[in-house]
Amino acid sequence: MSTQSQYVLPDNSPPGATAGLTPPEPARLVAVRQSQGGVASQAAPTSPTPGPLDSGSVFELTPSDSTSIPGPTGCPYDEIDAFLLAAELAFGNFPLEIRRRVLMFRDHGNLDGVLLLRGLPLDEHIPPTPLEPNRDARRQTYLAEHYMGAIAKALGEPVSYFQEKGGKLFQGLYPLRDEAYKQTNGSSATFLKFHTEVAFHPHMLSHVILCGLRQDRERAARTVFSSIRRILPHLTLAHRRELFIPQFKTKVDASFGGGEGPTLAVLSGDPGDPFLRFDDDFMTAETAAGDRALAALRAAVNQERREIAVGRADMLIIDNHRAVHARSEFLPHYDGEDRYLLRLGVVRDLSVSLEDRLPGTRIIASDNFMDI
Repeated sequence: MSTQSQYVLPDNSPPGATAGLTPPEPARLVAVRQSQGGVASQAAPTSPTPGPLDSGSVFELTPSDSTSIPGPTGCPYDEIDAFLLAAELAFGNFPLEIRRRVLMFRDHGNLDGVLLLRGLPLDEHIPPTPLEPNRDARRQTYLAEHYMGAIAKALGEPVSYFQEKGGKLFQGLYPLRDEAYKQTNGSSATFLKFHTEVAFHPHMLSHVILCGLRQDRERAARTVFSSIRRILPHLTLAHRRELFIPQFKTKVDASFGGGEGPTLAVLSGDPGDPFLRFDDDFMTAETAAGDRALAALRAAVNQERREIAVGRADMLIIDNHRAVHARSEFLPHYDGEDRYLLRLGVVRDLSVSLEDRLPGTRIIASDNFMDI
């Protein structure tokens, strides 16, 4: 019997809304739907309880760990190159265990496909959560961006995309009224489906870094993820063969202009330890065998999911080649106290995108997504 169950959309969902993998903790999410005016479905306990994280995926700092780390230099929204250089130099003063974990994660990954750092020093004063899109988190100090930049430079090179949030490098993630039911990072009233970040893009990110500035008031929001190293044993050899074939159509995110995307293989690389490229919202198979393999993958993603509440001073690093991620529903209030994260994207090699970047910047401006 399949472990996948369907997510029942509230009656006031917009036309064309679709269901995907079951969101975690149905009872909690049903309550959120009710509070936002939706007609709740019956809680369906057919989805497995999220499993625990491997101990190697989490590291918690002590107050003494940060005393030797130099502070930020400049403003990440005005002087990005100087800011990132200072952050890169500061990484050598990070506690040895953090440096070891980050570098091992860069080179080898881990079982969960994520690395969670807890207890990072954070700015004392966080501005109100914005109510409009593409707002910078400007304030007097920039500790969050400093730590994100240092770790990003240890992993590779921070980049942004011209079409995504105006090309901003450090991007705010928070609920937006007009996007509540959309499959975007500004949504709140719907489960944001499992996906590889920019799976359609020729210059796909190697890592995604999330840093918590403010948790949602009810502490209901969860970042959900599933790692190919946990998923793979659930797939038959026949399913794996199909997933290695470039027969899966995807689409381009609306923020990048929408439309048809490339035809991809879901799995690539080492058959025994492959990379994963998947988008539950957009991906379809061209053959019946591919469709069965995709269904098996969806069930395994759901079966092996883990989840984290990214709280204040938490930093979650996602291996974008080995883990897909999602986000649960939560209740926004639009009062300046809503959930507020920062996001930073990383690629391993900046030179690969040279011809597609705006001159002298880290902003990738590719407009052809059909050839990967």
